Amino acid sequence: MAINWNEAMIDEIVKQIVSEIKPETVSPAKDWNATQYCGRRFIGVYENMEDAIEAAAAGYRAVRAMSVAEREKLISVIREMTREEAPIMATLGVAETKMGRVDHKTAKHILVADKTPGTEDIQPSVRTGDYGLTLTEQAPFGVVGAITPLHQSLRNRYLQQHWHDCRRQRCGI
Repeated sequence: MAINWNEAMIDEIVKQIVSEIKPETVSPAKDWNATQYCGRRFIGVYENMEDAIEAAAAGYRAVRAMSVAEREKLISVIREMTREEAPIMATLGVAETKMGRVDHKTAKHILVADKTPGTEDIQPSVRTGDYGLTLTEQAPFGVVGAITPLHQSLRNRYLQQHWHDCRRQRCGI
């Protein structure tokens, strides 16, 4: 049995749903701005694209020089730090963009930490045939410059910060 919806019925349903939504109050720490949070400088914020690409190229060379074990250690610490700071990143993201809900963004950060593939995606493969053997090993291959959308900017800066923090403090790399 189909319901014959009219515009007045839809308006009433929308008004009811909107009235039930509780506005979320976001009050991030006072000591943050576009370049730092609680004295931790956001790594990866640049005045121009050329500086960003130059820094990315240096990072690429550093990652390429790492062993798989070092990369696994780095990824593990980034995952841990992302989980620990998911509520902070979510709060700052909502405050910066005025978009979304803190609880949804917290869940998204935790999902990113737990489900983003690591070194398991770069396992070597071997193929044999009548004409010999082929070994395929995947590795970082270069730098891509991109301007990220507003709703992802903070998360990307935090992930870059975690990468640098991990290398310097926790991983001993």
